[in-house]
Amino acid sequence: MNRNQTARLVLVIILHVVIGFDDKEFEKFRKYSTKTTYENSVAQDEHYYNIAASEMGWNKDGCKPVLVVGLFRHGIRYPGEQDITNIAKVVFKMKVAGVAASQVYPLEVVANKFLMAQAKDLAPNGKRELHDLGKRFGKRVKKILGNAPSSSEFAFFSSSKSRAIGSCESFKTGFINSTGLPFGIGTGIDDHILRFFDDCSKYVVAVSENKSATVEAAKFHDIYLPRINERIAKKLGIHHLDLDKDEVKSLLVIAATEVAVYGTATWAPLLSDEDLELLEYAADIKNYWKKGYGYPINYEPSCTLLRHMLQHLDDYISCRMKKKAVFYFGHTETVIPMLSILGLFNDTEQLMADNYDRQRLRQFRTSRLSPFASNIAFVLSDCSSSESVCSSDLSSADRFSVRLLFKERPLNFPVCGNTDCPYSAVRKQYASRIEACNFSELCWVGDHDEL
Repeated sequence: MNRNQTARLVLVIILHVVIGFDDKEFEKFRKYSTKTTYENSVAQDEHYYNIAASEMGWNKDGCKPVLVVGLFRHGIRYPGEQDITNIAKVVFKMKVAGVAASQVYPLEVVANKFLMAQAKDLAPNGKRELHDLGKRFGKRVKKILGNAPSSSEFAFFSSSKSRAIGSCESFKTGFINSTGLPFGIGTGIDDHILRFFDDCSKYVVAVSENKSATVEAAKFHDIYLPRINERIAKKLGIHHLDLDKDEVKSLLVIAATEVAVYGTATWAPLLSDEDLELLEYAADIKNYWKKGYGYPINYEPSCTLLRHMLQHLDDYISCRMKKKAVFYFGHTETVIPMLSILGLFNDTEQLMADNYDRQRLRQFRTSRLSPFASNIAFVLSDCSSSESVCSSDLSSADRFSVRLLFKERPLNFPVCGNTDCPYSAVRKQYASRIEACNFSELCWVGDHDEL
């Protein structure tokens, strides 16, 4: 890098620190894997997948929405302790490598904003994300409420993590304000259904704590890491920089979180669009083999959550309990297995270290599947003009239709190839998952278990 190029990079970094990053249109389409903001992920859906950004309706023609059941990932959070530690190592390595102090200083200023005491806490912008989601969902639910709504018609569930609870409470505030409900609603804490991955011994042993389970991700690190180090070194005006895979990942996390939390982009210019594509694929491979379709044990235990969610639809149809809205708040480890057990975003070819070029148009892309505040919802509608009749025979409940929403927009059900399916068909499609959902048996660690 010549002197003029170095001077320009320094100027860009200083301008970002002094006046703040305001090139939102540029940043909007940069993919930060699971650290992508909800707003940017939705904008990318429109840009890359031609999914309309306009607010979509819940009802199918001739049908009346009667119940919504939704799952949400928590909102924007601060980096974890390991990322905070790693970014300090990155700054140190830059200094040792001879990066000009004028370049390192603004980067270090931003890095020092992220405190261990706030590690993984919900950020203010994360609260706003969920509050706004709550308002939008509340606006829809208000249309299906009777004249005298009761607190028994609503239910909220969260994992025990503070970022999930905070997201739930922020959503709830927006929801209650939007619906005008005259009462508060409690929150049930349930890690068994929202952090099932912690309770599943087979998953913990065979995948979570087994490095060989994510060997494809390790192979891909060896392919892309030298290229990224070379490009970052060039931007910094030095000949060599030796960041390991964890440090590069943390650089991405800090760059993404700075944009999401502070609206500035001091670290982001160090990563080119090509770097982000490589890092996203690295994250996608890891998530595919650790949370998604790579191994059945990744997603099969989420049957407990699927059963819990669909039970509310069953109860409405059979008149056991007629709720209007039920919401769950968890994590990316909750959302990706749920998408997988539903059969969504599955590629014909597995994500491997050696097929990056063939997977450029892959469906399993974490920037799309699990950004902050990602959500999946079932909207049950009554499609009969006659008075509702209770039925315990769910296989014949054809008067009811269910619409699948992903990030608030209709998504085709695999079972019928449409955004709206008869509930009987949906229930039949997932019946085997629900009926065979024995968590203890699924998660039992046997002597000869294989992935």
